Amino acid sequence: MMQKILTTSLKPVLLLAVWIPASVAVVYGYEPSPPIANLQGEMAGEATDHSVILQSRLTELKLNKDGDAIGTAGTGCFQIADNPQLKNSRHTPWLKATAAHDFILKTKVDELNPGTHYYYRLLIGPAGQQSQVGPIRQFSTLAGEQSAPVRFAVVTGLNYARFMQGPADDGKGGVEGDDRRLGFPAFEAIRKLKPDFFISTGDSVYYD
Repeated sequence: MMQKILTTSLKPVLLLAVWIPASVAVVYGYEPSPPIANLQGEMAGEATDHSVILQSRLTELKLNKDGDAIGTAGTGCFQIADNPQLKNSRHTPWLKATAAHDFILKTKVDELNPGTHYYYRLLIGPAGQQSQVGPIRQFSTLAGEQSAPVRFAVVTGLNYARFMQGPADDGKGGVEGDDRRLGFPAFEAIRKLKPDFFISTGDSVYYD
């Protein structure tokens, strides 16, 4: 069961900050956690008229020399509301990203309203304490028993290797220039159409 995010009024508290040199911190077990990001963004999928699955993957701050996002351990949760200001929002339980699950944070959000546009974002923090706030994303629940128009896109053949490395996967004939940095050109066309949801039927990452 999800809980609403609560705010409380706090009395001023005097805090004492102590600097610990890195060499000393490691010796005494205070080694700081490495910076965490989620370079692969977020995903809202399997939407019904009352639920959705939210997912992200915690990564290092930068891509490696091969252009891959390396996963890293951490914790995070999702904040969700029916307005872009995230007023009266609620959040999922804090989730652990571990190597056993490829550092993926994934949870089902229930008790949503049918035919409703929702906004959400990922909160990342050590030991369940918020320290990083991601950008606000969006999704819509299905209309349920109501009749409503739906716009969606279906794509197959998302062959990343051929796009980046060419037909022979040897680095020859791949896409170059700005298109290589931006990714599949079709995605930009789909984004402009603003579909309600997207179906990837092949040559993709099968998150389940």
